[in-house]
Amino acid sequence: GICDFAGEFCESCGKDDGWREAKMGFSLWNLFKAGLLMTNSVMILNRRRFLAKHGLDDVTNMPVDPQQRPLQAQAIGLLQAVSYLKFPVICLNCLTIIFEMLLGGA
Repeated sequence: GICDFAGEFCESCGKDDGWREAKMGFSLWNLFKAGLLMTNSVMILNRRRFLAKHGLDDVTNMPVDPQQRPLQAQAIGLLQAVSYLKFPVICLNCLTIIFEMLLGGA
């Protein structure tokens, strides 16, 4: 028959251009990468330039008692705790990049 190969895969002749649509499945690896990206995004927030404007730089600098705003106090605690994870996150970023390069983004 006549081949109607238009780019992806032709059922009649079996031609394949090698390109597949990348799909992000729900897996532990993808959840790990999403968590790592979120951790990276929190780590790059500058304490003096960005967080101080919104009152998230330190619990002692809160305009009210931390007991009155527990969610804000928890957010400040999270932002301060993430700052201690710099070295492990850098290592995890490197391992993730190497893994993605070797296995082709599995």
